[in-house]
Amino acid sequence: MRRRAERSAVLAARAAGRAASRDAADAVLYGVSGPEIARLRRGGMTFQDIADHLNDTGIRPPAGGDWWPGGVRKVWLRFSERIPE
Repeated sequence: MRRRAERSAVLAARAAGRAASRDAADAVLYGVSGPEIARLRRGGMTFQDIADHLNDTGIRPPAGGDWWPGGVRKVWLRFSERIPE
């Protein structure tokens, strides 16, 4: 019984950590990248053009590294309903 309770506590802690990570990533993307991507898409830029622009201006994805068209598309799809026109 005790082992089951410990396992439940570990699983709950892991889930909370993932949620906090996701919330932090959302804050970065929605605060900086999301609105920028929305503005550039409305201007007619492709996902590749937007990735190049974000990399050139120093706006980095939450995990670091460079933007790629697929990552830009994922942000666009994830936040398109939440980003004001």
